[in-house]
Amino acid sequence: MKAETEILRFDTARRPLGDAEMRSCLVHEDGFMRVPVLVLGDLVVRGYTEALYAEALATPAQDS
Repeated sequence: MKAETEILRFDTARRPLGDAEMRSCLVHEDGFMRVPVLVLGDLVVRGYTEALYAEALATPAQDS
C-alpha cells in the first residue's frame, strides 16, 4: 500500500525515469491508481494536498 507522506522530487532532465520506475511510483500492486494524478507538461503529481497543487499550478515568475 502506498501511503507515504513525503514528497519525492525527480530531476528527469538529469536522470530520466524509466517506465518501470515511473509505474512503481504511480500504480498500486494490484495495477490500479486510487489517487488523483495531475499531469502538466513534464510535471506529474501523485496524490493531492492543497499546498502541493498550489505549487504545481503556480505560474512561474517572469524575468523582467
